[in-house]
Amino acid sequence: MKIIEATQSVKRILGNSQDDMIKALQHIMSIPYGQPYYSPEKANEVLVKCVKHGHLSVLEHFNITVLCLTNIGTDKDFTRHRHCAFTIESTSYSDAATEDDEYCVITTKPLEPNERSLLEYNFKVYNEKCAKYGKKVGRDFLPQCTAAWMAMTTNIREWRHIISIRGAPEANPLAADLRDKIWMCLNRWYPLFFPFADEASPLAIIKYNHSTLKAELSTPMEAAPLPSQPQRHSAEEFLPGEEEPDW
Repeated sequence: MKIIEATQSVKRILGNSQDDMIKALQHIMSIPYGQPYYSPEKANEVLVKCVKHGHLSVLEHFNITVLCLTNIGTDKDFTRHRHCAFTIESTSYSDAATEDDEYCVITTKPLEPNERSLLEYNFKVYNEKCAKYGKKVGRDFLPQCTAAWMAMTTNIREWRHIISIRGAPEANPLAADLRDKIWMCLNRWYPLFFPFADEASPLAIIKYNHSTLKAELSTPMEAAPLPSQPQRHSAEEFLPGEEEPDW
């Protein structure tokens, strides 16, 4: 048995381009005023006013899906949000270990030797219960730090809301780390809608801004890379058809 310490990661797997969203907004935001179409300049002006005054329904027309590698404890901090669609890795059907008997975990701090030994014993009991009763019983003994996949879809307004509250000082450190990585991912593809805290933008996300969020984000721990098994591949690897944004 081998325990591998990993870090959380996020990638976009579905969503319109920012240019297409802006073009759609040129139509959407003109509707209340009986206009067929706004120029890009006028659309930007109206968008700033909408965000300033809380008229955010115009941002609910655009869904974005991200794929997150987190753990089965941290995903609960996000599945509480109701205006989202979630698909999470099943603990009843997926394998907690790779074919090489490697267990991937994500923890706030690097494991101490005694903690690693405790996890090894925990996974040993998990395996014994799975062998005797099946995974639906064995999962009762699966540690919360076990790495797991989560796909999450919601609209721009809700993404901005999630980013604004999940960085609260009292937030779970891994939940805050995942929020920061979601923010980084969304800023990479949609810088207009998800500007960083230190950017002078009229569309700034104003609550619990991460003052150190830059182009590169430090993670809670230094960790080994994930094993190259299909069910545990790194979320940084682009899926077929996914390309780098052209900003």
